[in-house]
Amino acid sequence: MQVLLYLSGYEPGKIDGLLKEQTIKAVEDFQRLKNIHLGDRSDTTLLAIGVTEMNFTVRDLQDTLSKKGYDPGPIDDIIGPMTRGAYVEFLQNNELSSMGLSAEIRNALFSDDAKYQKPLNTDPLFRQGNTFVPSYSSSVSLKKATISDVQQALRAKGYDPGPNADIMTPPTADALYLFQCDKKLPIGGINYDTLRALGFKE
Repeated sequence: MQVLLYLSGYEPGKIDGLLKEQTIKAVEDFQRLKNIHLGDRSDTTLLAIGVTEMNFTVRDLQDTLSKKGYDPGPIDDIIGPMTRGAYVEFLQNNELSSMGLSAEIRNALFSDDAKYQKPLNTDPLFRQGNTFVPSYSSSVSLKKATISDVQQALRAKGYDPGPNADIMTPPTADALYLFQCDKKLPIGGINYDTLRALGFKE
């Protein structure tokens, strides 16, 4: 239930299987939006959240999203912002509701149908002339990454940071902002979450 609430945009707190105050608040927020009686502990709420449809692990979800061209971050069975961002992007691209897990969503996620692959990037900052965007894995550590390193990583991810420079230029800031929005990362400046998502290592 906590995993599905988190994927649906709620904040149930640490995914630990405990019905703590933050999880209860997330359930009640979900119930308000779905017009379910607040405090309901019956199958009505569980079915609406989609608990009965979740016959897969977080690792399974990450693996299938990655195979479909969405970036959930490391395949580590840990639910986090990158996995949620990839999941939401998958739902949006396939016009599926993000309010709870349905059989339709589960079937789309694990379908081999090519129509569920991520569409080609049509963002104006994406380099259209290059249909192959290489992955980026840097030997530079998070703490030693420079603006130039970040620009190179953004380019490898399909975002255009403009000409190489040792300072944060407007095109680089724009590319960084778009990358953070797309990956549902903290917005503004270069932070560790963004550097990890760009491929820099600890």
